[in-house]
Amino acid sequence: MKAPERRLAVTLDETELQELIRNAVADLVTAPSTAPPPEVLSRTEAAHLFRCSLATIDRLCRDDGLPHYRLGDCRRFLRSDLLAWLRAGSPSRRSPGGTSPNKPPA
Repeated sequence: MKAPERRLAVTLDETELQELIRNAVADLVTAPSTAPPPEVLSRTEAAHLFRCSLATIDRLCRDDGLPHYRLGDCRRFLRSDLLAWLRAGSPSRRSPGGTSPNKPPA
C-alpha cells in the first residue's frame, strides 16, 4: 500500500526566498566534486595544476622537457605525466649532481 503524498505549503517573502536560493547555490558550489579530475589537460589546466603562468608552462615545455602532446597548434598534457615529472624533479630544480633538492641521492 502506497503512503499518501504529503504536501507542505510555505509562505516566504522575497528576501527569505532570495536567502534560501543563495544558500542552496552556495551549498552546491562548495560541495566536493565526486567526478574524478580529467586526465587530459589543456595548457590552462596544466598551469592551474602547477599554479603558474601560461608562459611558465611554455618555458617548461621548451627548456625543461615538460611532457606534452601536440594536437595541431594545441598542447595537451596527461595529469599523470605532469605529476610524475614533478615527483622526479624537473631539470631546473635538480642540483648539479642530478638529484632533486628535495630527495636524497640514491
